Amino acid sequence: MLGLQSMGVDGPEIFRSCGLNPADQGKSLVRIDAAKMQYVWQVAEQHVQDKARLAESVVSFLHAGSFPGLGFGLYASESIRDLFERLGRYATILSNAVEISVTVTAKSVSLQFVDRRDIQSYLTNVVGILYVLRVCRELAGPSIVPREIRAPWRNEEYVSALRIYGVNQVKRQNDEIMLVYERSEAERSLPSANAQLSAYQDRFCEDYISTLDELAHLPMRVKVRITHELARAGSSIVTTANSFHMSPRTLQRKLRDLGTCYREILKEVRQELALEYTIHTEMSATQIAYLLGFSGLTQFSQAYRDWFGGTLRERRSALR
Repeated sequence: MLGLQSMGVDGPEIFRSCGLNPADQGKSLVRIDAAKMQYVWQVAEQHVQDKARLAESVVSFLHAGSFPGLGFGLYASESIRDLFERLGRYATILSNAVEISVTVTAKSVSLQFVDRRDIQSYLTNVVGILYVLRVCRELAGPSIVPREIRAPWRNEEYVSALRIYGVNQVKRQNDEIMLVYERSEAERSLPSANAQLSAYQDRFCEDYISTLDELAHLPMRVKVRITHELARAGSSIVTTANSFHMSPRTLQRKLRDLGTCYREILKEVRQELALEYTIHTEMSATQIAYLLGFSGLTQFSQAYRDWFGGTLRERRSALR
C-alpha cells in the first residue's frame, strides 16, 4: 500500500474498492484473499502509466521483516541455491496461491513460480522477481546475475526495473516464470551464511505456518504475534489482543483456560530472542533491551541475570 501511495495513488481507497480493509495490511496473522489482492494490483496498474516504476516502488518498501521468519532466513542462507530451496519450502508464507519450486541440473539452478490465481496481474510476479534479485545481489554482489529470466509478459513492460539488477532481456514464455542461474554461482558460499540462524528461522517459519490454520493453538499464535511485534514497534497485550479481534480480557481468559498467560508467553519470547542475539550478534545490552521492549537497561539486565545466571558479557564469554 505504501508503494502505491508513493506513486501518488490512493492505496487505501483501492483496497476498500476491492473489498479489503486497509488496516489489515502488514498484519502477519491476517491472510488476505489472493484473488482480491490480484484485483488490487490489476486496478493499481490502471492508475499508473509506468508499470516498471510501480513495481520498483513496491519492492522498495519490502524488507526482511516483511515476511515473518522467512525474510531473515533468506539472508542467513548458505548459498543462492539454499535461498531458493528455503523459498520453496515456505512459499505458503508469501501466498497460498503461488507455488515455488527449484530445479537443479548439471549446469544450472532454476527458481520457478507457478501462479494459481484466476485474476492475472503480472505486477505481483514482477515484484517477487525483483525482490529475489535484490536479495541475491545484496548477498552475492552485483556480478552474480541470472543467466536467463523467463516470463509471460512483454520484455519492454518491466525491463527498466530489471536493468537495475543487471537483467536486460526477458524470454517470453506463456505460463512460466523462472530465474535461471549458473550452478557454480548459485552454489557458491555466501559471506553472510549462518547455519544456526537459518535453522532458527526455519523453525519460526514452521511455527508461523501452523498458525495459519484456524484451529492452530492460541498460545503459539500469540507467541508468533509477540515476536513479530517486538521486531517492529514493541508488543503489549492491547496490540496483541487487537490483532486477534479480541479484548485484552478475552485473550487473557482464553490463555488462562489453556494453562498460560500473556506475561508468560512474552517472557518465553524474550528469553529465546535474547539468546539468539547473544549468540549471533554483537549488539550491546542497551540495543537488545530496546529490541525486546524493556523500559530500560536496568530491567533488562536483571531479567537477563535471572534467565541465564549472569550478564550478557559473561554469557558471551562462556559461549566462546
